[in-house]
Amino acid sequence: MKFKIFLALLVCLVSEAWGDDAHSFYLAWKHRYLRSNPQGLYVDIRGDAHDEKAEGGTAGQARSVSEGQGYGMLLTCAWAAENPKAQKEFADLWHFCQVHPSPNNPGLMNWQQLPTPAVKDSSCATDGDMDIAYSLLWAERLWRGHGYGQAGRRRLHSLLTSCYVPSAPALGLGDFIDPSEPKLYWAMRTSDCSPQQCNVFAAATGDKRWKALAEAQLKMLGKLQDPRSGLWPDFATLRPLAPARGKLLETDTDGDFGFNACRVPFRLSLLSAHGPHLPGRYTAPSMAPLWKQAAPMLIKFSRSAARLCGGDPERFSDGYSLAGKPHHQPPSSHQAFSAPLALASGADPAGRQFHDACWTQVSESRLQDDDYYGNTLKALCLTVAAGKWWTAR
Repeated sequence: MKFKIFLALLVCLVSEAWGDDAHSFYLAWKHRYLRSNPQGLYVDIRGDAHDEKAEGGTAGQARSVSEGQGYGMLLTCAWAAENPKAQKEFADLWHFCQVHPSPNNPGLMNWQQLPTPAVKDSSCATDGDMDIAYSLLWAERLWRGHGYGQAGRRRLHSLLTSCYVPSAPALGLGDFIDPSEPKLYWAMRTSDCSPQQCNVFAAATGDKRWKALAEAQLKMLGKLQDPRSGLWPDFATLRPLAPARGKLLETDTDGDFGFNACRVPFRLSLLSAHGPHLPGRYTAPSMAPLWKQAAPMLIKFSRSAARLCGGDPERFSDGYSLAGKPHHQPPSSHQAFSAPLALASGADPAGRQFHDACWTQVSESRLQDDDYYGNTLKALCLTVAAGKWWTAR
């Protein structure tokens, strides 16, 4: 009994300490990236001093993308208890989504917003709308009576209408996929695999397809994880299930571990919303069978990453071939890779030293050291580590 009391107190102290760090970083992130205009509130992907091209094929003039909008809405929900303006900010973020619909399915968001009327590559990106839908379900729990839950369920229906590949089953790249174009129809982005969210979507809608997707995603990620390097490809083909060869959607390295697949460890870690030093301290009962499948993948990834960087997270590179060859020499770190690694390393009970080193590297990285993408994934990973993620337990 005394040990249980001690453990409970330790959990509270660790969560409180990490919560302070995570909240401080969120406030800095918000100051740099949240912007308003007559259309609402948006996440400015060019909020950094340097105006470089964003990753993922974003046009040079784009100021916002649906992925960033979803991240902003998630973070606003997570820190609502500490932010008296959260409800208004969330409403403004949601309004911005609504005034930028995808032309293919107005129930989804156009993936990038350009300052000129002629928008190239107009469509949705699956992961952005998944996060937007999840944030709407979360907002329903926080602020009743605003129709957020109904809006979230409508968005999930739109995702299944326009992005679902039933015979896989899988979620495709976006609402532009069509069986008449098999190359893109039978393709997937590994970072669209979010079994924790799909499990919540199943409970929220009663639609069994979401539960089937959660289970299928874990099986696909298990098969796509390279047995040597523990890494996943950015993109994969569904028939046959294999890493992309050459350019599938974005670049010639679509089959490598890059700026899409770096999010897979973050997505898998959501199945067990563990604190940074107490891995697995709680898992929702409905998530437990899924977590049992995810944990070995995260352990393999963490141990392989430790080998690739020689135990120094600062040398964990921002991109690798699946054989483990870094994209850059010397390897250059990026918080889009480092922060998900730190979160995932908590799954390995034997990797405490590397786990601590990863979090030290993340915590010592300053906002000005990285860009929108790295800082946003860092904010999300810190938020999860602080126990602020909604797990629908």
